[in-house]
Amino acid sequence: MKHIVGHGVDTAKFHPILRPKHDGVFRMVTVGDISPTKDYETLIRAVSMLNESIDKPFTLTVVGAPRLGKEVFAEEVRTFSRSFGLGEIITFFGPMKNAEVAKMHQGADLYISMNIRSALEKSVIEAAAAALPILTSNESFDDFAHDYRAFVYFEQENDVELAERIRHMMKLSYDARHTLGQAFRAVAISSHSTEVLAKGIVDAYNHG
Repeated sequence: MKHIVGHGVDTAKFHPILRPKHDGVFRMVTVGDISPTKDYETLIRAVSMLNESIDKPFTLTVVGAPRLGKEVFAEEVRTFSRSFGLGEIITFFGPMKNAEVAKMHQGADLYISMNIRSALEKSVIEAAAAALPILTSNESFDDFAHDYRAFVYFEQENDVELAERIRHMMKLSYDARHTLGQAFRAVAISSHSTEVLAKGIVDAYNHG
């Protein structure tokens, strides 16, 4: 018999903090290996559009190393970013320890998932646990999206729509983004926490 259990995210480590003072820079982040399963080209084009059309300062941090054998592809992605003159905006940080990711999320304003595979990545759940608003084209996020589909989903490979979704998030107040993030965190806790995973394993063992 097949038993579905959560991803086991440490929601005590990945949690939000109050940020009463904001320096005005809108900080976006995406986490995952740099490989063809992530459509970074669409994200880069969307960021370029925003850079040309808005005055609000913003940054994007890409966290993750190339998947084994995809080093050339990763360099092509970085070159693609530089071709738009986005060196001051997009930072390819490389791999980062889990605790460092958790701290980074606490200072971010938006998480963007560029995974094109129909699977809910643990990195997305960690962002949700940190109460970050999330943009994605992945339908696996449906358990989180609920009534927010119109705000969080964009069509795959549609850089114009992604840019518009980001622009909308930028215009929201901090309180509005916080409310959205808290809705995502509630799902992460109820369905994907380490406690839920442990209970699921025990229940599967007892009823297996």
